[in-house]
Amino acid sequence: MRTFLISLASIAFVFGLSVAGNWFHKQPMNVIEFTKWEKMDATITAYSPRIEETDDDPYISASGHRVFEGMIACPRSIPLYSKVRVFGKEYSCLDRMHPRFTKRFDIFFFNTKEALEFGKRSAEVLVLR
Repeated sequence: MRTFLISLASIAFVFGLSVAGNWFHKQPMNVIEFTKWEKMDATITAYSPRIEETDDDPYISASGHRVFEGMIACPRSIPLYSKVRVFGKEYSCLDRMHPRFTKRFDIFFFNTKEALEFGKRSAEVLVLR
Protein backbone atom coordinates (compact mmCIF):
# COMPACT_ATOMS: atom_id res chain seq x y z
CA MET A 1 0.00 0.00 0.00
CA ARG A 2 2.82 2.39 0.87
CA THR A 3 4.48 1.81 -2.53
CA PHE A 4 1.17 2.53 -4.23
CA LEU A 5 0.82 5.90 -2.41
CA ILE A 6 4.40 6.88 -3.27
CA SER A 7 3.77 6.02 -6.92
CA LEU A 8 0.50 7.94 -6.86
CA ALA A 9 2.25 10.97 -5.37
CA SER A 10 4.96 10.74 -8.07
CA ILE A 11 2.35 10.70 -10.81
CA ALA A 12 0.57 13.64 -9.22
CA PHE A 13 3.82 15.60 -9.10
CA VAL A 14 4.48 15.00 -12.79
CA PHE A 15 1.04 16.36 -13.70
CA GLY A 16 1.32 19.41 -11.44
CA LEU A 17 -0.94 18.14 -8.68
CA SER A 18 -0.26 18.21 -4.96
CA VAL A 19 -1.43 15.71 -2.36
CA ALA A 20 -3.24 17.27 0.60
CA GLY A 21 -4.58 14.53 2.85
CA ASN A 22 -6.39 12.11 0.57
CA TRP A 23 -7.35 14.75 -2.02
CA PHE A 24 -5.50 16.02 -5.02
CA HIS A 25 -5.56 19.76 -5.45
CA LYS A 26 -4.58 21.36 -8.69
CA GLN A 27 -1.80 23.92 -8.21
CA PRO A 28 -1.64 27.03 -10.40
CA MET A 29 0.26 26.23 -13.57
CA ASN A 30 2.80 28.54 -15.16
CA VAL A 31 1.17 30.80 -17.70
CA ILE A 32 2.36 30.11 -21.21
CA GLU A 33 2.62 33.30 -23.20
CA PHE A 34 1.59 32.80 -26.80
CA THR A 35 3.66 34.60 -29.35
CA LYS A 36 3.06 35.53 -32.94
CA TRP A 37 5.07 36.42 -35.98
CA GLU A 38 4.71 40.08 -37.00
CA LYS A 39 5.24 40.95 -40.65
CA MET A 40 7.09 43.99 -41.88
CA ASP A 41 8.59 45.10 -45.17
CA ALA A 42 12.26 45.95 -44.81
CA THR A 43 15.57 46.40 -46.57
CA ILE A 44 18.02 43.54 -46.05
CA THR A 45 21.77 44.01 -46.34
CA ALA A 46 24.78 41.99 -45.23
CA TYR A 47 27.95 42.72 -43.28
CA SER A 48 31.17 41.00 -42.31
CA PRO A 49 33.65 41.41 -39.41
CA ARG A 50 35.68 44.27 -40.84
CA ILE A 51 36.59 47.32 -38.78
CA GLU A 52 35.13 49.54 -41.53
CA GLU A 53 31.72 47.90 -41.04
CA THR A 54 31.52 47.62 -37.26
CA ASP A 55 32.05 49.50 -34.00
CA ASP A 56 34.91 48.62 -31.65
CA ASP A 57 35.69 44.90 -31.84
CA PRO A 58 34.38 43.44 -35.14
CA TYR A 59 33.99 40.00 -33.54
CA ILE A 60 31.72 41.09 -30.65
CA SER A 61 28.07 42.00 -31.29
CA ALA A 62 26.02 44.69 -29.54
CA SER A 63 24.61 42.00 -27.22
CA GLY A 64 28.14 41.03 -26.15
CA HIS A 65 28.15 37.69 -28.00
CA ARG A 66 30.86 36.58 -30.40
CA VAL A 67 29.64 36.90 -33.97
CA PHE A 68 28.44 33.86 -35.90
CA GLU A 69 26.61 33.17 -39.13
CA GLY A 70 22.94 32.99 -38.24
CA MET A 71 22.82 36.29 -36.38
CA ILE A 72 21.31 39.50 -37.67
CA ALA A 73 21.57 43.18 -36.79
CA CYS A 74 18.10 44.62 -36.19
CA PRO A 75 16.55 48.07 -35.87
CA ARG A 76 16.47 49.32 -32.30
CA SER A 77 12.69 48.93 -32.15
CA ILE A 78 13.15 45.14 -32.09
CA PRO A 79 14.41 43.72 -28.75
CA LEU A 80 17.72 41.91 -28.66
CA TYR A 81 17.39 38.10 -28.66
CA SER A 82 14.26 38.22 -30.84
CA LYS A 83 13.91 35.62 -33.58
CA VAL A 84 13.73 37.01 -37.09
CA ARG A 85 12.78 35.08 -40.24
CA VAL A 86 14.07 36.38 -43.59
CA PHE A 87 13.97 34.47 -46.90
CA GLY A 88 12.72 31.40 -45.02
CA LYS A 89 15.73 31.26 -42.67
CA GLU A 90 15.58 32.06 -38.95
CA TYR A 91 18.12 34.42 -37.38
CA SER A 92 18.86 35.63 -33.84
CA CYS A 93 18.73 39.38 -33.32
CA LEU A 94 22.01 39.89 -31.44
CA ASP A 95 23.34 43.05 -33.05
CA ARG A 96 22.06 46.57 -33.67
CA MET A 97 21.67 48.80 -36.70
CA HIS A 98 22.58 52.49 -36.59
CA PRO A 99 19.60 54.49 -35.20
CA ARG A 100 18.96 56.11 -38.61
CA PHE A 101 17.95 52.69 -40.03
CA THR A 102 14.47 51.91 -38.72
CA LYS A 103 13.44 49.31 -41.32
CA ARG A 104 16.73 47.69 -42.22
CA PHE A 105 18.25 44.37 -41.18
CA ASP A 106 21.88 43.36 -41.65
CA ILE A 107 22.72 39.63 -41.97
CA PHE A 108 26.16 38.59 -40.72
CA PHE A 109 28.62 36.74 -43.01
CA PHE A 110 32.21 35.84 -42.10
CA ASN A 111 33.18 36.06 -45.75
CA THR A 112 33.30 39.68 -46.97
CA LYS A 113 32.92 38.58 -50.61
CA GLU A 114 29.65 36.76 -49.78
CA ALA A 115 28.37 39.81 -47.90
CA LEU A 116 29.11 42.06 -50.89
CA GLU A 117 27.48 39.58 -53.29
CA PHE A 118 24.38 39.53 -51.10
CA GLY A 119 23.93 43.24 -51.81
CA LYS A 120 20.83 45.17 -50.83
CA ARG A 121 17.40 43.53 -51.12
CA SER A 122 13.81 44.23 -50.15
CA ALA A 123 11.90 41.50 -48.37
CA GLU A 124 9.11 40.64 -46.00
CA VAL A 125 10.54 40.04 -42.53
CA LEU A 126 8.80 38.06 -39.78
CA VAL A 127 9.67 39.01 -36.19
CA LEU A 128 8.64 36.73 -33.33
CA ARG A 129 7.04 38.86 -30.62
